[in-house]
Amino acid sequence: MSNFDPRAADWAKDTQAVRGGLDRSNFQETSEAIFLNSGFVYESAESAEAAFTGEVDRFV
Repeated sequence: MSNFDPRAADWAKDTQAVRGGLDRSNFQETSEAIFLNSGFVYESAESAEAAFTGEVDRFV
């Protein structure tokens, strides 16, 4: 659900991009949601497989 400011039509395009509205997730937060994530590098396909199967203890 988007909540756009009705005054936004009178604003410059740059202002609209920054202040024109808020796209809320299903959690109804008071500001834009930030979804943090990380990727990890593995030395080989075998080391990645060991990490994903739980054979070694490391972040996946």
